[in-house]
Amino acid sequence: MSLRYNQKPKYWNKALNHINQCDNKLSVVIKKTKKSDYLTRSCTSFQTLANAIIGQQISISAAASITHRLKLIAGKINPINIDKSSSQNLRKSGLSAKKVIYLKELSDVYINNPSYIYDFRYLDDNTIIERLSKLYGIGEWTAHMYLIFQLNRPNVLPIGDLGIINSAKKIYNLKEQSHAKEFLLQKAKAWDPYKTVGSWFLWRAIDIDIVQY
Repeated sequence: MSLRYNQKPKYWNKALNHINQCDNKLSVVIKKTKKSDYLTRSCTSFQTLANAIIGQQISISAAASITHRLKLIAGKINPINIDKSSSQNLRKSGLSAKKVIYLKELSDVYINNPSYIYDFRYLDDNTIIERLSKLYGIGEWTAHMYLIFQLNRPNVLPIGDLGIINSAKKIYNLKEQSHAKEFLLQKAKAWDPYKTVGSWFLWRAIDIDIVQY
């Protein structure tokens, strides 16, 4: 089973047709989005998790700034470069002390126990979430980013993502954030088995820049 870079998922067009038929609000967003824009795999497995760790609980622009500085300090973001860079130098990128530890621990897994990660493509979503969540600094949100952006799994709803919730409030004219979360859980049932695609277009509704993890 091979995973290729920068290619449209095979299910993408079928998913668009499905969501266009079942969700009039999201259909408007789909029609405004360029056909050349779609979810794809653009990073290595390690980069996806590292990017998600960097992006935990901060804005997209802040994460991009830290990532840029991190590359200047450590070079290409990969296990070897993170492992050999001192924690003090990594902190100069703007990373918190905890996130430096998370990245160091992650690099250790990739260097010393790579099979723990590399067989994920053969596992179901829940098993991957469970196994990723055992790694230091990785929770459900980060695991969801991995499923979506690294494996391009079709039916993932990252309900813990604040951007998704804020977009739902905007598109469906919802007032309360707690209500938005419950509403979205119900609304996404109609998107099944393409919740990932619905989520991707919710991101598009509030951010024209395509974020890749």
